[in-house]
Amino acid sequence: VRLGVDVASVVPAPGGAPGSVLVVPVRRQGQLLGITSLQHPSPDFYSPADKNLLLEVARAAAPALADAAAFEDLDGYRVGLEQRVAERTAELERVAREREKLVEDLAAATALLTRQSREDVLTGLPNRRHFDERLAEEVARAQRHHHPLSLVLADLDHFKGINDSHGHAIGDEVLRQVAALIRRHCRAADIIARYGGEEFALLMPETPLEGAARLAEDLRVALERHAWNSIQPGLQVTMSFGVAQVVRVAEPAVLVGYADDLLYLAKRNGRNRVE
Repeated sequence: VRLGVDVASVVPAPGGAPGSVLVVPVRRQGQLLGITSLQHPSPDFYSPADKNLLLEVARAAAPALADAAAFEDLDGYRVGLEQRVAERTAELERVAREREKLVEDLAAATALLTRQSREDVLTGLPNRRHFDERLAEEVARAQRHHHPLSLVLADLDHFKGINDSHGHAIGDEVLRQVAALIRRHCRAADIIARYGGEEFALLMPETPLEGAARLAEDLRVALERHAWNSIQPGLQVTMSFGVAQVVRVAEPAVLVGYADDLLYLAKRNGRNRVE
């Protein structure tokens, strides 16, 4: 085999009669892009003119091969870039979904904390904090428009004895059922709350003292007649009530004080009554 700068020629055919092969490298800016070759079974078949012709073919083909290689590299880069963009897009979408879920979870947690801060867990009624806020609003509104507003404070009689005799689980169930009974007897506009341990409050907008007292009496009878035996055999539950109405210009605390004094009067007068 004879090798030159641009051509190797006249090589024997492996395992057969001698033949000819003409090989020309394809280069572009000093970079080898490939080779082009001719073969013939006869020895010394190719002439220098053939070599020059093949060199010209290689030179003419070099730019196209270089462009093809560059295009292939560019296409590979494009495919890789598209893949990276797709992966990044998927990652951003995942992060966005996680962020959206986090925002939803935070909103739900905030709503739950807000509700828990304003609601009694055992009975589901508004707690004293929420009731005091509404009380201030309703007292101001009643005084501004000269509308009647009544407040009922109610306290279970001998509730400590129920807990001591029957256990706190029975006491909790009594409180839940009392809350349900009060709900059933009140209007949608009335504001009910668990005001303290066994004490409940009922604020009645647009209701004069007589109407609030009638409702309190209805509640007293309903509680006394309720089937408490379904909770615990022999269980008896009664409640005492104090009813007051906003008069002239009074602070919410004054109205609560009136109702509280009347509630304790009901307790002193024998319990299970409305004052």
